[in-house]
Amino acid sequence: MPSLHGVLLRVEDCGVLVTGPSGIGKSELALALVDRGHQLVADDAPTITAADGAAQGHCPEVLRDLMELRGLGVVNLRRTHGDGALADHTRIDLVIELQHQAPAADRIRGQRSSTALAGADVPTIGLPVTAGSSMALLVELAVRDHKLRRAGYQADADLRARQARAMEQPTCS
Repeated sequence: MPSLHGVLLRVEDCGVLVTGPSGIGKSELALALVDRGHQLVADDAPTITAADGAAQGHCPEVLRDLMELRGLGVVNLRRTHGDGALADHTRIDLVIELQHQAPAADRIRGQRSSTALAGADVPTIGLPVTAGSSMALLVELAVRDHKLRRAGYQADADLRARQARAMEQPTCS
């Protein structure tokens, strides 16, 4: 089974794979999300397989319950946070790609693309890591927006429609 460098979590019942360069803060972000009530599936190297036309992620047995944090070392989340902090597996619904520097992005649509995982195209959002930003809050919001998009609502399309309606209204004479 192939593995991928990243951290896999369940955030609001959505499987989220956090990727990015080494040292960018993937594990620290995962810890912040676990502290906010979400679940860790795998830190560092989740195993990715295909299941029912979707990508599925598991934790390799050797890494189960463990997380490595720079400066702190290896911690056991089951022992520090309890059984509820962990999930055995998850479907991968969204990829969050942490970036050192934001490439030019569409300010309305953001940095959206897709990533091929186990034969499935998974929606992907690029998030720049900046000093002082609340990455855990941004990931939670990205998950909520992803769910709205799956349900058919897109805030960017809503904005464009509102702007079009405003432009159609007659102006004062």
